[in-house]
Amino acid sequence: MRIPVGTVWSEEAAFRAALGTVAARALGPTWGRVAQATVFGLSHVADARGAGDTVVGTVAVTGCAGWVFGWSYDRSGSLVAPMLAHLAVNEAGAVAALTVQWLTG
Repeated sequence: MRIPVGTVWSEEAAFRAALGTVAARALGPTWGRVAQATVFGLSHVADARGAGDTVVGTVAVTGCAGWVFGWSYDRSGSLVAPMLAHLAVNEAGAVAALTVQWLTG
């Protein structure tokens, strides 16, 4: 339940629905999406450090994902589309990590 509720639902509600909406109203649709994607990427700095990953790479990749999730929210008018995309990405990563552990274990 950590990925669907603790990560996907909470991040999509906070970054796309709340921050994305406020940023789009304040900065316009394009710069609002850039702002929410940037903040989304920066919110993963602690995760990158904790995992020993490169901070710049993590911020760049998650920022790009945040932009795509924001685009899907804007296009669909619903959180369902970005939530499903976010869930697919996170679950694929979890399955890949478990597979590597199993293969090398």
